[in-house]
Amino acid sequence: VITLPSRIDPHQTSAVVTLHGQLFVRAPFEHSEV
Repeated sequence: VITLPSRIDPHQTSAVVTLHGQLFVRAPFEHSEV
């Protein structure tokens, strides 16, 4: 389950689903937590 802040702009957020079923979400976060 992936929960994203409602502040994220759909135009600035790109979600990519790979063939493996993994979901990659790229968003301009101020600080990235790895």
